Amino acid sequence: MLSLAYAHASDTWHSEAVEVSNHALEIFKELSDKFSQARAWQCIAKSKSSMSQLESALGAAEIAVKLLKEASIEGDALSEALDVVAKIRDCIEKNPGLQAELEAKRKVQRDLDLQTLNEVVEALQMRKADGFKEKYDRMNECASLTEDDVTSALEPIMQVDYDAAQEWISSALGTSTCTHQFLYREYGYYINRTGGMHYGPAFRLITMFGSSTPLDDPFIATYGVLQLQTEVRESEWELQSLYHPPMYDCGLQVQIGGFKQPELFFHLHQGSQ
Repeated sequence: MLSLAYAHASDTWHSEAVEVSNHALEIFKELSDKFSQARAWQCIAKSKSSMSQLESALGAAEIAVKLLKEASIEGDALSEALDVVAKIRDCIEKNPGLQAELEAKRKVQRDLDLQTLNEVVEALQMRKADGFKEKYDRMNECASLTEDDVTSALEPIMQVDYDAAQEWISSALGTSTCTHQFLYREYGYYINRTGGMHYGPAFRLITMFGSSTPLDDPFIATYGVLQLQTEVRESEWELQSLYHPPMYDCGLQVQIGGFKQPELFFHLHQGSQ
């Protein structure tokens, strides 16, 4: 979809490019894909700039830069986004009247964003659930708020009792807190062997398997604690090579963490200690 937006932009169909980019943004927000969101906002910025809508073009370009920084994306992608912002600002600076108007609007918007942040802080402090989700979602759309703004405002409350505050936020937002299960190493490799994949000693590098729950969640996250094998080596080349095949294979092995561990195995394991 984003490719279609850029195709429209290259054909000077700027209104169509903005429309398609907005549809793409909805999808990327659901996927929490900040890099693709940034690219969509960048397409919007370029298209609106071409339509001489410099005010909204600058806003879109600045959002793109903010998203890239939040995702810790640097290099060519960030440089290109900053270049778009610089070009739009250059056009605005050549129009003093527009520049003064934008500055006044930016100041008003900053005051409104800070007010939204204060409302979220007050609701969290007083545990007022009514309207909290709406304010919280609105805060995420406040372009002028930086990570430092949000952190400095929420940190004093979260430090009092982080777990209780996090649980209340999840409840007020209508989401469930993230829980995890941990799989014993012995059971993990055992169940994998019964499925036809037997790992030898040199490949059994994971000391603990884990995953988010519930296990039927399509967005389940599996992970493992890895410790390189130093006692067993196939050959001395492993000491020289920059690549360690068993270590890379653990990227596949972590899927074992998504297996359900029977209570019987837990009791047997506890009894053997």
